[in-house]
Amino acid sequence: MPNTLILLAHGSRDPRWCAPFEHIRERAQTQAPHARIKLAFLEMASPSLSQTLEAVLQQNGTAMVQVLPLFMASGGGHLNRDVPEILAEFNRRYPEAELEQLPPIGEHPQVRQAMIDAIAESL
Repeated sequence: MPNTLILLAHGSRDPRWCAPFEHIRERAQTQAPHARIKLAFLEMASPSLSQTLEAVLQQNGTAMVQVLPLFMASGGGHLNRDVPEILAEFNRRYPEAELEQLPPIGEHPQVRQAMIDAIAESL
């Protein structure tokens, strides 16, 4: 079963805002050349999460797809309501696929430590 990791950012109409996320995806792909790593945006930028899921599942109807939110925390409606609703819709349309929403990257201990280190460096 082909696996895909979708990095999910919020999105913005400003391409300068989106550029760091594209860079992160490119660097991750370079470090894991055999992995399938996609970038999607929740709103205001393309491709959307729905567009990316559709493309992945059309190409690989039986797939394990993990969505890694590039968000600081899961509070609010996007990660608690919007993303689960999108994944549920695709689970109905592609019942043979396995879709999983991972915890937001900001909750990862290494990400938090990197932020603490950057803050300490600024002092």
